Amino acid sequence: MAKATGIVRKLDDLGRVVVPIEIRRTMDLKATDPLEMLETDEGLLLRKYKPIDNNKFDVLEGLYGLGTHLEDEEQKKALKEAIEYIKKQ
Repeated sequence: MAKATGIVRKLDDLGRVVVPIEIRRTMDLKATDPLEMLETDEGLLLRKYKPIDNNKFDVLEGLYGLGTHLEDEEQKKALKEAIEYIKKQ
């Protein structure tokens, strides 16, 4: 669930944006921490990057492959939800 912070920042000429210190403290972000950018229906989601482990990658790859063979919309939806859940873990 997203929380409104009331903080607005502009992009600079190189496309950079400063993450305010309040948010960096809340999220425990350090100067060299990698951030992951995800495009959502609402806009841009920025989160601390967590590398995916190989087992998780293999499971996700198998699920993506399974999705190409499904025709039932409810099964596709359930598979998509499962993939999203695994990606968040």
